[in-house]
Amino acid sequence: MLGRFDEAQRAFERALQHATARDRARIHRAAALNLVGLGQPEKAESQFQAAVRSYSDDASGTTDPRVDYGAFLVRQGRSAEALRLLEEAIKVKPGSARAHAELGKALLDAGRTEAAAESLRRALALDPSAWAARLILGRAYLQLGRAQEAERELALGRQGWSKEHSPAVRVR
Repeated sequence: MLGRFDEAQRAFERALQHATARDRARIHRAAALNLVGLGQPEKAESQFQAAVRSYSDDASGTTDPRVDYGAFLVRQGRSAEALRLLEEAIKVKPGSARAHAELGKALLDAGRTEAAAESLRRALALDPSAWAARLILGRAYLQLGRAQEAERELALGRQGWSKEHSPAVRVR
């Protein structure tokens, strides 16, 4: 969080040496995200793969590394590869708004616009304040020729995004 990625990477390597089986997926996932921050996608992918291999579907409260790996693959321009991972994550945890949103992005990138819109609508049903998903849904609606719905989603998404990401006003 402090942008000290090199130091963090060394800490993750040490943590993995002493990690229990239950903690390995979480540490590999964090190391992968850190390597993304370092601009090392090949090493990050290796850590994402280790996180997915180590992950147990019954891990309660643990973020599913398939969602992060899928999002990573979409950003790498490999949406087709991301689809399987994201669909698996949703099968296990159908109530994950983020998994539905990431699947929606991947489907949109893969040219499956109607399926993308459906996945993004599910994400928003689970989390109405998922502003990025709302913006992407607006884009999907534009591609589908549904201009009014697109404008509504884009306006709501921009409004929510700016409220959430505007600098806090300090009162003294």
